[in-house]
This record gives sequence, C-alpha cells and structure tokens, in this order.
Amino acid sequence: MFYNVLMKKWLKFIVLVIVIAGIYCLSLYFKKDIIVGENKSEDLYKVVYVSDGDTVILAMNNEEVYVRLIGIDCPESKHPDESKNTQEGVKAAEYTRNLLENKWVYFEPGENTTTDKYGRTLGYLYLEDGTFVNLKIVQDGYAYVMTMENDQYADLFIEAYEEAVKENRGLWAQ
Repeated sequence: MFYNVLMKKWLKFIVLVIVIAGIYCLSLYFKKDIIVGENKSEDLYKVVYVSDGDTVILAMNNEEVYVRLIGIDCPESKHPDESKNTQEGVKAAEYTRNLLENKWVYFEPGENTTTDKYGRTLGYLYLEDGTFVNLKIVQDGYAYVMTMENDQYADLFIEAYEEAVKENRGLWAQ
C-alpha cells in the first residue's frame, strides 16, 4: 500500500516536470529574440557625407549610395521647403555628422522594403566597434522614433526614445 502511494506521488511529480518543461519549450519556440546586427554586412563602407540627421551617403561598391536610417526621424535641416528646416534639425545633423562622417560602418538592409519613395536605400548602420548607430542617435536624444513595416528593432527604439526624453538628452534637454 505504501509503495502505491509513493508511486502515485512520483508519477504526479514526473507529470508536473514534463508539463513545466513543455511550457518552457513552447515559450522558447514562440519567443522572438531580437539579435541586433544579425544580418549586417561583413564589409565596411565609408560614410562620405552626412546629408542630415537620418540620411547619409556611403561609398558602396564604387558608388555613392544615399542611405535612410530605418526606425528614426530627425527634425529637418535640408528640406527643399526651407520653412520646414529647424534649429533642432541642424543640431541633429551635426550630431550625426560628428558620429559618422569619414567613418567606416557596417550596413544592414531593411527586412522587407529596400528603398523609400525618394530612392534612398533603407538600412541600419553599425560602427566598427559594433555600436548600433540608429539606436545611438535615438538614445542620445537626436531623433524621434519612426516605425515602419521594415523595423524589427521598433521596440528598442521606442524604449530608447522614452528614456532620452525622460533623461532630457540631446534635443530634449531643457
């Protein structure tokens, strides 16, 4: 009799362990891990010019390619309609220029869309040391978040933006 009671308890314990292990495995299966830079190029490209806070020109394969940084939107500094240009846009462009101009970067293309309506290549940039440029611009307070269908890092950008505003960084300094 004692043996049967002991076996029933062990059986319940084993079933419980199997259920917990199954739930854990399912959570791993459905969890979408964000691996920043997973699809970045192995090649380094030179930033030859910073057009504004969220657009740069890279020397890629013997061509100058306009790259629009995905996930961020800086205030305007070089808009054809000059009334849209702002001092904040000039500051954001200056920040990006200091961060990137004449530096070498890795490029990660957008997942779904490769160009915008202006013909600019869409992507993410990483400095040689691995710094995620798009995210850094937001973290340091020089860009808004602009989520698109392409943006697998939207949650990172939103969190960084909220913290930058809360901490009064960059353009949010009072």
